[in-house]
Amino acid sequence: MTKEHVTSLHDEVRHCGTKIIEESLTSLTSGNKAIGAAVIDGVADIPATAYHRGVDVGVINYRTDSGELSSGLYTLRITAIDEIRERGLHPAIAEIVDANGRVASRQRIELEVVSPEVPTERSFDQATFSLASRFQEGMEGRFTPHVLIITLWCSNGTHAIVIVW
Repeated sequence: MTKEHVTSLHDEVRHCGTKIIEESLTSLTSGNKAIGAAVIDGVADIPATAYHRGVDVGVINYRTDSGELSSGLYTLRITAIDEIRERGLHPAIAEIVDANGRVASRQRIELEVVSPEVPTERSFDQATFSLASRFQEGMEGRFTPHVLIITLWCSNGTHAIVIVW
C-alpha cells in the first residue's frame, strides 16, 4: 500500500462525522487488506459499567479486494453480555457496524476490566488502538493469511481484542 492509500484511509476516518482522538489514528496493511482506525473521543470517560448497554469505541476504515467484510467505514461497538460490577474478564460482543447501522460482523470477545468505574488516577490519559496481523487457523485446519487484529487499550480501565477478517 502506498503512502497515498494510507493518507486516504486516515482522511476518511477523520471526516466520517464522528469526533475521534487524532493521536489514536493508526493504520496497517497486510496482504490485500488495509485498515485505518481511531478511537472515538470521550471513550476514556465512559465507565466499564456502561458497556452492558453497548459502547461505540472506534471508527474503522477497512479496505480489501475480498473477504467476509466489505470495504467501507464502520463503527466498532462493544457490549458486555452481563452487567460489570467488578474487575476481571467479562464476556462481551464486538460488533462492526456499517454506515447504515447494520451489523456487518459480530464476534464474542473477552472484555478485560481493570476498574469498573473510571479510575481517578490513570497511567495514561486517553484510549488507543494497536493493530496487528497474523495467520488464523480456520475450522478446516487451514490457515487464513493476514487476519487483522484490533486491540483497544483504554484509560477507563478496559482492554479488548477484536479480530477483523
